[in-house]
Amino acid sequence: MEFDNIIKQAKEYQLGLIREHKSDPYDLVSHLAEAEKWANKMFDMYPKADKATVLLSLWLHDTGHYVGDKEIDHAVKSEKIARDFLSHKPIPF
Repeated sequence: MEFDNIIKQAKEYQLGLIREHKSDPYDLVSHLAEAEKWANKMFDMYPKADKATVLLSLWLHDTGHYVGDKEIDHAVKSEKIARDFLSHKPIPF
C-alpha cells in the first residue's frame, strides 16, 4: 500500500529530525513509540478508523519541537512542516 510507505517516510523523517538535534529533551522517541503502540491497539477497537491519517498525524504532530524559532509554538511549526512534507506525496489531502 502506498500509504504504508508514506507513513514509514514520515516516521523516518521525524526520527531523523531528532537525531539531527543530537538530543531528545522532549523524549519524543519514547512518546511517539508509545503513541504508535496505543494507536495500533485502538485500531482493533475502532476498525473503521482511518489508519493512514491517524499514523501520519502521529508521526508528524511533533516535528516542530526541534526545528526553527523556539519562540514559535511547536504545533504551529509542526503544521507547516507536515504540510510541506505531505505536499510532495501522492495523497489526496
